[in-house]
Amino acid sequence: MQKNFLKILLVILVILIILFFKACVTYRTKGNYTINSHEKYNIEKFTKIPNLKSVDILYSGKINFILYDNTCNLVLRKIEIYYKNKLLGRTNININICKLENLNESETSKFYSLQNFLLEVFGKENEKIELDHTNTGEYYFYIYIKDTNKNKEYKIEKIGSIFFEKKGFDIFVPNI
Repeated sequence: MQKNFLKILLVILVILIILFFKACVTYRTKGNYTINSHEKYNIEKFTKIPNLKSVDILYSGKINFILYDNTCNLVLRKIEIYYKNKLLGRTNININICKLENLNESETSKFYSLQNFLLEVFGKENEKIELDHTNTGEYYFYIYIKDTNKNKEYKIEKIGSIFFEKKGFDIFVPNI
C-alpha cells in the first residue's frame, strides 16, 4: 500500500515538473530585440498627419501604422535611432505605407519590422553596442513620413527602451 502511494506521488511529482518546464522554459532559436515603448509620452507627442491615425512601436520590434482608410499617399522615408543625443543608426526605406504588410487582418493597420535594422545597429548577438541594464532606456526613434500629395515631410518622435533576448533557453518565473 505504501509502495503504491509512493509510486503515485512520484508520478504526480514528475508530471508537475514536466508541466513546469513546459510552461516556464522556452527556447529561442535566434536572438532578437524587443522594444518597450514609453506610450504615455509617445501619445502626447504625436503629430497629426493626413490619413494617419496613429504610429506605435510594438514590443516585437515593429512600427505599426494605423490609417483612416486605404487610400494612401504616405511614404515611409527613413528611421533614425538616437541614444543620449548620439546617432546610432539610420535606414532609408522609401516605401509607400499602404504597400507594407498588414498587421492582423486589417487593411488599415500596416507594419514595418525593425528587426533587420536593429540587427544592423546593435549586431546579430548584441556585440556592437552591448545592451545591458545600464543602457536600455531612452532610445529616440525618429520616423520620417512624406505626404506625396502635399510634398511635405513629417518627423515623428518615439521613445522606447530596447532589450536583447539571447538565443537559447529562457526561464520564466511567475510572480505569485
